[in-house]
Amino acid sequence: MEIYKRLLKYLTPYKIRLIWSVVFMGLTSALISAQAFIVKPVLDKVILAKNMELGLLLPPALVLVTILKGGAAYARDYLMAWVGQKIVNDIRDQLYTHIESLSFSYFTKTPTGVIMSRIINEREPRAGAITRHHQAWCRESSPWSRSPDMCSI
Repeated sequence: MEIYKRLLKYLTPYKIRLIWSVVFMGLTSALISAQAFIVKPVLDKVILAKNMELGLLLPPALVLVTILKGGAAYARDYLMAWVGQKIVNDIRDQLYTHIESLSFSYFTKTPTGVIMSRIINEREPRAGAITRHHQAWCRESSPWSRSPDMCSI
């Protein structure tokens, strides 16, 4: 849990984009529900009851909702990917600053391959923990856990 607390400090500069991502997350979930809400009358009233007036209105509405849902999902995914990349860059900048501040004796004692392995293998999982691993927490603790898009940042 302490690792998450340390990693959360990287989110603060990107709070606005995260809030917008959550807004688009909610919009995506609402539009998924709207699709189901539109499909039910299409099946009940247009196909079974043969109401052709609704048959002309509901399919374009379904197409519009699907396009809006795609746009909201794209915006959500774009914003979260952008925040994730910025956090990785911030961590990388801090790491390189730290490496440059190390003494020369550290570099003579430690093989170059070990230093490179630490840089490459230890940075990515920590950065991904901020943007990807919240899904399990969200699904376990949220009343929206039945909706797959509410937790898919």
